[in-house]
Amino acid sequence: MTFPLLLTSCWAVLHGLFTAAPDPTPTAALPPLYPYTAADARWGYLDAAGCPVVPARFQTAQLFSEGVAAVRENGYYGYIAPDGKFVVPARYDYATPFRGSYALVWQAGKPLVLNRAGQLMFTHSYAAVELCYGGGRQPYCRVTTRSQRQGITDVRGRLLVDTVFRSIRPYYHGVAVVRGLRDGTQQPDPAHPGDSIQVREVGVIDVTGRMVVPLGKYRQIEDFTAGYSSATLPYEQAAGLWANDEVVLDSTGRACFTVPATSWKFAQSSLRYDEKVAPVEVYRHRPERGSQRSARRRQTFASLVDEQGRLLFRNEKIEEILPLASGRTFGRTQDQQWHLLNRQGRFVTAESYPEVVGNSPYQSEGPAFQQGVAFVRDAQNRLLGLDTAGRVVMPARSFGFGYTKVFRQGELLVFQQDSMREDGTELPTRYGFWHPKRNVLVPPRYQALFPVADALPDDLLVARQDSRWSYLTQAGELIWQQPATNQSLASLDIDYMRRATYTVASPPTARSAEEPGGWGGSDNMLRSAQHGQFPANQLQLTVDTQPTAGLFQQQAAGHRLYLVNTTSDTITFRAQDSMLYLSLEAQDEQGQWQAIEYVPSSWCGNSYHTVFLAPNQYWQLVVPSYQGARPTRLRARLQVQGANAETNQPAHILYSNEFDGSVNPAQFWRQLEYQSASIMDPYRN
Repeated sequence: MTFPLLLTSCWAVLHGLFTAAPDPTPTAALPPLYPYTAADARWGYLDAAGCPVVPARFQTAQLFSEGVAAVRENGYYGYIAPDGKFVVPARYDYATPFRGSYALVWQAGKPLVLNRAGQLMFTHSYAAVELCYGGGRQPYCRVTTRSQRQGITDVRGRLLVDTVFRSIRPYYHGVAVVRGLRDGTQQPDPAHPGDSIQVREVGVIDVTGRMVVPLGKYRQIEDFTAGYSSATLPYEQAAGLWANDEVVLDSTGRACFTVPATSWKFAQSSLRYDEKVAPVEVYRHRPERGSQRSARRRQTFASLVDEQGRLLFRNEKIEEILPLASGRTFGRTQDQQWHLLNRQGRFVTAESYPEVVGNSPYQSEGPAFQQGVAFVRDAQNRLLGLDTAGRVVMPARSFGFGYTKVFRQGELLVFQQDSMREDGTELPTRYGFWHPKRNVLVPPRYQALFPVADALPDDLLVARQDSRWSYLTQAGELIWQQPATNQSLASLDIDYMRRATYTVASPPTARSAEEPGGWGGSDNMLRSAQHGQFPANQLQLTVDTQPTAGLFQQQAAGHRLYLVNTTSDTITFRAQDSMLYLSLEAQDEQGQWQAIEYVPSSWCGNSYHTVFLAPNQYWQLVVPSYQGARPTRLRARLQVQGANAETNQPAHILYSNEFDGSVNPAQFWRQLEYQSASIMDPYRN
């Protein structure tokens, strides 16, 4: 596993752990240890001073949690103590950090709950098990049957909520949103014979499985993240564009109030109550029927509402308002200046500021005040800290560099600097930080910068500069940097299914005039097959059995793959943004062929098209050379054309020759979570 993937995934896991409910069984404080990688790509642990404590001998090393850390050795995961000795033997395909004395591990692709003694809590036949925390209940498991029904068990496997739901959302404040088995199905429309309507079967349950809100009472219900939820009435109860169809529920299922659709709407896409109030956008004039529910500037102004839906103030000069914290918020007026406001919308001071520093790159995601201090930028482009009375508690400071954004990350203010080259192309984004309490300034120079775990105020920072990862202290001191390694000589040693993104291009023809090749594009053009280079009169998929160092993405060893057409016909292939439906398979322990890569799926119709392979031409691609604990046979699989249900035509699948290799057990089943970068990246997985 690569350093950025490991650190970012570990940070995501622990971020979720530490920002949810407190650990019910905290362990004694231990000096923190951090994973590091050596020149041979093995992993170990170092301390906060950068001194190695556990020698680098593992294939993967996760962060410590509750005194142990999951590591991979010889392809399998176990748990070690801070001295590097195994306390749970390495026998699992994959493992997650402990929390609340339990962890989720996988064996032969099956999820299992493990306790701190290394004992499996229960066996089962479920298709999926998720270990969940918080929400007003003890650790629990959300289970999914093979018929895709969900229920809840305790950590011993005892059924608490029967598997009678299509889905169960996470618990918040003791309740969870559920969907019934009929949700999403079609039924005859009684008002329009011959037509059908989609069934909406959503409700709310408590920790015992009792229905707090019956199925079907509302069309949609949001999670109760702040103790309240926004619910939408069924269509038959809310006719018309401007019907009052939105209701706010509390965690008992009681309807607190109906949102007056022609008066105001909530300012954020998901309902958020901070200190029992929520930001809203108030319409200056009653919207006309047929107009759009928009919040264009000057059409609305901002305010706060309480738990009964009452506006706390009406000041039409305020166009945007942030969530409340410590009884204070900031409001932006029509002159684009931010003012400190109290709960009643009154100005606390006469000062105004061009910018309020948010707690993420997206300012409106949360309140400005943290621990009673908010940061703002003044007219002189200086940053300063204010208390809830508007007094300056962190003196104004200017910086000798420009920046695009600034946002808070724990005790730090992180700078994001975007810039352009002279030819108009974008330079890589750079990050730096200022630690106001320590008066430490690190100008933007890193391509990535984030905390190891943001629950720890003095924890190390992970940074990347010139393609090398490192650890920094919050004083800006470099304590470790990834060594330069010759990765091109190594095979790919991973524990997940890789996204198969093998792209090709073909020149436009009369047959492809309306399908120019999707929007992804590729410069992997057709090549001409020389006489005798490949067997005649065949469509063939061939993989070189011996890998070549540094061939795969110029980082790891790879095998050349050839897709060749020596027939007299032009052959068409289905594609997404120039990606063939091509992936690698490996034989499992039973000798069955299983996928170890997957072709991602796009939601955008413009991604789908056809590519053409003319007679006596071929494409050359490179597939990775995998290195794992399990020797096996591999092959490539290409879907030339999909199945046709109308003609009963099966899918046309082409397989390559087999070749020797090795894989890790988790490559047969584990897919990483995928986050789309933007609307221009339409892939779901």
